[in-house]
Amino acid sequence: MDNAERIRQLERDLDAARALAARYAGIAAGLQAGALPSAAEDFGNRGIATLSVREGAIVVIDPGDGGTRYGLTGQAALDRWTAEIRRASPHLWPDRNGRSGTPGAAPGALPTGRNPWAKDTWNLTEQGRIARDNPTLARQMAAQAGAKLNI
Repeated sequence: MDNAERIRQLERDLDAARALAARYAGIAAGLQAGALPSAAEDFGNRGIATLSVREGAIVVIDPGDGGTRYGLTGQAALDRWTAEIRRASPHLWPDRNGRSGTPGAAPGALPTGRNPWAKDTWNLTEQGRIARDNPTLARQMAAQAGAKLNI
């Protein structure tokens, strides 16, 4: 193996180590921010795509041009990164009652987006679940359907 080949191999090894660091930084950041344990793989994949080690610190990179986002490094960058993910993907966090979120839905929302108090989507089981889990949401949904709840 000549020097040029050794250098290429070392560069590949370094890239693999950086990807691994980004993966584990993403997982750790998500879990420290309170994400569901089942979301760890998602955070790892997001970490590989958008986190990088630069000058010994984790930074969030822009996948488009590779530049640093937010102008932050380390924990401050990870905190902003997880907050951004939380806004875009609330299903990766427990709902207000500590239960798993519904993929693609805001905490407390119905998976179908249907209102169980509406005449055409009446569903007593869903009404009971929502009233138990989130009384405020239950009152709002019932009011939208023209019903009044006394809970």
